[in-house]
Amino acid sequence: NTSHGMPALAYVIAMVAMLFTAFSFDLMVPRYPSSGSIFVYASDEINGPVGFVVGWLMLLQYLITPAVMLIMAGLAIHEYVPAVPVWAWCVMVDKLALVAELIVLLLFFIFGVIYVAKNPSVAHFSFEGFYNPGHFEMGAVMSAVSLCALSFVGFGSVVTLDDQSLDPKHGPSRAMIVIVLILGALYM
Repeated sequence: NTSHGMPALAYVIAMVAMLFTAFSFDLMVPRYPSSGSIFVYASDEINGPVGFVVGWLMLLQYLITPAVMLIMAGLAIHEYVPAVPVWAWCVMVDKLALVAELIVLLLFFIFGVIYVAKNPSVAHFSFEGFYNPGHFEMGAVMSAVSLCALSFVGFGSVVTLDDQSLDPKHGPSRAMIVIVLILGALYM
């Protein structure tokens, strides 16, 4: 709604912004080969207090994002199994939640294809989600971009594992680029 019917365009712009973030990690990882990630980068490039704040924000992100994802998955699964309350889905262990999210994603694709196949007169693929000249407003699209960018939160956690990577100088940043591209394609 925020994008005036052009969420795909908002996700493309958010994906490009996130790709710049991933490319910046590609520059920082070899310079600071440490699993501290953004905390180390901010501390060394700016100063310790900024690194401290950024480190705590990163920690909060890693604590909050999984909870938000579990709630989103619980709400999505609740749509298909309303007899089970949302909170019960959220209590499940991480591996079950991951399996449930993958099932929901699969169901989304299956039901989407079935709907398009059964309703060709009303359900069709269109580029209006990317650009609709009759409804396009740059301010509205950019407002939606800020919301869409939240969907990519957490991909930077890959760089915290750079010490365990086969190619610690480039592997994590390449993995982040792949993650951003896959997420962008799924969201669009």
